[in-house]
Amino acid sequence: MARLFMKTAGERETSLREAVRDGVEWDVFVSHKSDDTRQALDLARVIQREGLSSWVDVLDPNVAGDGRELDDYIERVLSRTFSLLALVTDVTHESWWVPFEIGLAFELRRYLSSFADRNMHLPSFLQKHPRLATHQDLRHWCARLNQLKKSDRPERVLLLEGRSVMAEDREAYLRAMRQLTADFR
Repeated sequence: MARLFMKTAGERETSLREAVRDGVEWDVFVSHKSDDTRQALDLARVIQREGLSSWVDVLDPNVAGDGRELDDYIERVLSRTFSLLALVTDVTHESWWVPFEIGLAFELRRYLSSFADRNMHLPSFLQKHPRLATHQDLRHWCARLNQLKKSDRPERVLLLEGRSVMAEDREAYLRAMRQLTADFR
């Protein structure tokens, strides 16, 4: 995540402007450790059956290598995604990418949620967001996300265009996150 702070404001603004120009492309970015690829693909199939598009790294032929190029590519993809679903398992703590993607999603004000077994301890920063544990939870979450997506996409584009975020926009985002979270407690 330290790389986020190495990028200049101009580089970040250019990257986000390009993402806006290209449009929002995916509804859900499925963040996971490579050991959990099979489960991530399973989640993506459920998401797609519920009428949402998903991005999983192993399905994208442009994902290659490591380092800054991959970092920049992930940032660009997440800039063009409406929400992030972090798959949290007993091996996630070994990943550098999952926390990076969660931090980037938070910075970009994407809707964050996690998919984890109910017995799994989540870090406090994830406890503030919806936690899904079953496919039924995921289907319900997708239905709620479809509702949010219809009303919120224009606001997301405004945020991506680099315009200042007014207090009422932040409050609307926080209200929507609290409502979405309440559905899963």
